[in-house]
Amino acid sequence: MTRQAENPVPTWGAEVCETPWVVQSLWWHYLYTMDKDFLRHRAFGPICEAVQFLNAYMRRPDAHGPQWKDDKFHIYPTVVPELHGLKVDPAFSADCIVDLTLTRFVFKAYLEACKVLGCQQEEAVLMREVQEILDHFPDIFSDHLQCRLLLTLLEPRKAPAHHAPEVRYHGERGR
Repeated sequence: MTRQAENPVPTWGAEVCETPWVVQSLWWHYLYTMDKDFLRHRAFGPICEAVQFLNAYMRRPDAHGPQWKDDKFHIYPTVVPELHGLKVDPAFSADCIVDLTLTRFVFKAYLEACKVLGCQQEEAVLMREVQEILDHFPDIFSDHLQCRLLLTLLEPRKAPAHHAPEVRYHGERGR
């Protein structure tokens, strides 16, 4: 019997995209039904909590600041699902497409929900912070990180079928 290596922290638990994904269907349910009572009493709380978490996560010193050489609020660290696990190198553990897409989605849903519910005054601080992040949101197609987009398979090796072809990521230079 082969013993598997121990991994005390499952890296899939570090997928930041899970937070907005969990509440995405609540917003969709509201959009389908236009039921403001549902939005107010069932959906807004979880959406707001997801936004509070993401806002705080993207404002941490290691996710925003001079080390990034830009004025963006990054999603870091995270697990890029295509890369199968948490990587040490920030180039492979930040701003993956699913995180950026779902985070932007839930931020916009939250802002719209505040308008629909007329709670802009009570939510003014968080709304302002969310808008600031959206105004300085990472560009999905930026070159400063290599793993933004699995663009294509290039130069497949002449190797047995069980070997993986060479993979390059958007922004990655040839070797």
